[in-house]
Amino acid sequence: MQWFHDLKIRPKLLLSFGLMIALAVILGGVGLFSLKSVDEGLDVVVNRELPGAVAAVGFQNYVHTVQRDVRTGILLDGSDTAWQESFRTSMDQAQRELAIVGGAMVSDEGIAMHANSETLFAQWRVLNEQIFDLAARTQGEAALELLLSPELAAIAGDLDQMAYQMAEWKTTYAAGVGADGLATSQRASLMVVVVLGFAVLLGLGLAWWLSGLMATQIRECGERAESLRAVCITGLEGGITALSRGDLTQDVIPKTQPLQILGKDELGQLAGTVNGMITQVKQAITSYDTCRVQIQAMVDDSAGLAEAAVEGRLSTRADAARHHGDFQRIVQGINDTLDAVLDPIDEAAAALDRVAQRDFTVQVTGDYRGDHAKIKDSLNTAVSEVRSALQTLAQSAHALAASSEELSAVSTQIGSNSEETTAQAGVVSAAAEQVSKNVQTVSTGTEEMSASIKEIAKNASDAARVAGQAVTMADSTNSTVGKLGDSSAEIGEVVKTITAIAQQTNILALNATIEAARAGEAGKGFAVVANEVKELAKETAEATEDIGRKIEAIQVDSQGAVSAIQQIGQIITQINDIQTTIASAVEEQTATTNEIGRNVSEAAQGSTEIAQNITGVAEAAGQTSAGAQQGQQASSELARMAAELQTLVGQFKFETEAGSGRGVAATAAVPAGAGNGKSTNGRGHSSTRRF
Repeated sequence: MQWFHDLKIRPKLLLSFGLMIALAVILGGVGLFSLKSVDEGLDVVVNRELPGAVAAVGFQNYVHTVQRDVRTGILLDGSDTAWQESFRTSMDQAQRELAIVGGAMVSDEGIAMHANSETLFAQWRVLNEQIFDLAARTQGEAALELLLSPELAAIAGDLDQMAYQMAEWKTTYAAGVGADGLATSQRASLMVVVVLGFAVLLGLGLAWWLSGLMATQIRECGERAESLRAVCITGLEGGITALSRGDLTQDVIPKTQPLQILGKDELGQLAGTVNGMITQVKQAITSYDTCRVQIQAMVDDSAGLAEAAVEGRLSTRADAARHHGDFQRIVQGINDTLDAVLDPIDEAAAALDRVAQRDFTVQVTGDYRGDHAKIKDSLNTAVSEVRSALQTLAQSAHALAASSEELSAVSTQIGSNSEETTAQAGVVSAAAEQVSKNVQTVSTGTEEMSASIKEIAKNASDAARVAGQAVTMADSTNSTVGKLGDSSAEIGEVVKTITAIAQQTNILALNATIEAARAGEAGKGFAVVANEVKELAKETAEATEDIGRKIEAIQVDSQGAVSAIQQIGQIITQINDIQTTIASAVEEQTATTNEIGRNVSEAAQGSTEIAQNITGVAEAAGQTSAGAQQGQQASSELARMAAELQTLVGQFKFETEAGSGRGVAATAAVPAGAGNGKSTNGRGHSSTRRF
């Protein structure tokens, strides 16, 4: 089976699944063959046998219907035609059903049976059509005689028996075909189950064998990879991590063994890849150990240099020849760095010694680059700035001494002026207080006058309001009296109407009296009533005339009242205008008085503030006098401090010896290389030592 092991995974799977597919094809062929057999049997039953059996039963039913129709025709004696239509239809349907039965007959026995049935049906049809004709012509007795004839009875019995036999024949044949199809289906099912079971067992066996074969190799690869990760790679990672943290004591031991390769498939290639990874990791571990040794050597040299530097032995150097590659460059770079650092340090130290001796004319003159040049420039700049500050401080001390003398003189003058200001401020303050009192009195009188004017304005406003109400009431009264005149005029019209009615009533009473006189004795009573009505009409006319006169008098009086009320309204309007003018004048007077009061109040407040300010001026003048005395004391103290500052500045050297005391400072250069580790002097070092 080595050939199978050497196959790739794809051919292995294709071979296994090809066998399964072949079994599936066999299973499908068996199933299709069985289904075809069953389908053919069902086609025979559905499309031939069952329609033939149904047609045989239908033929028998239509024969019975024809027999029923001829009996009905004999009984009805031709008086109804419905049975005739049913007879013709049933006869034709029986003929068609018999033809269908003939098409379903395939065996010789069936064909012979159908031929016999057609012969009997033809004879039976001839006899029944004769009966139909007789019954249709209302020859019932002849038709009945033919219907009951022995010949028709024998033919009808044979035909009915033959129809029953054909239906039974087709039903039995269909049952046989169905049984054959069922048997075929059962055999096919059994074969499918057997083949399917075999295929399942074969598939399970192949799957178990292939999965075991591949799972073993994959598991071994996974175990080796996990061992490589958990032991070698994890150990290497821990060592590198420790190395990155500066720990050089971490050992890494390779423990993962290579795989035994069984085949040449993908799993064999995977095993080869895993073995290659194991080899590479072992090589990486070896490289890690070599790197650790190199770093340890460099660390030892760096520690020695650091220890020597702490002890002040800056001339100590490491042996770069014991290192290789970049490690050698690093160690040599440290040695070169120490060499480059010593020169500027020594020169700067010498310059600072001069500064400590209060000599600020010193300068660092060595040719340095980079940060060393920055140190040189910073030190020179610092010394120059201090030198300039000392020069400025000396000049300021001289100026301060002169200013203190001037300050003393000014303080004396300020004291004298402050005393004079205090005296004048006292006089002005007393005058301001008197003005404030007078203005306060005027303000009080103005406030009282303003209150009186406000009361007058209120009374004038009330009078104007009452006059306005009187005008309104006069207008209302005038309107009411006018309406009274209109109403009296309307009453006059009504009185005229009543007078006209009274006159008409009088005329009617006169006419009634005339008619009563014509009536004689019969109209006497009516004449009396007419006379009373006439008298009543006269009285009504007289009363109406009296009312009319009184109404005319009322109208005349109303017109007089309207005129009088209008005059009263005009007078009240004039009074209202006068009151309005008075109120406006009072309001203007009130505004003027308020403005006067406000101005007087502001004047009083201003005079008070003047008095307060003058008092403040007097106090400030007193404080100024005291401040002038303190200024004299401060100027004396300032003169003393200026003298001390001049003495202190004189202790520093920041100018040339030949100068006049105010010239430009000269610089004393410190020689480059002073104190270099490669020379021997008071601040130098011994010759270079290597370890």
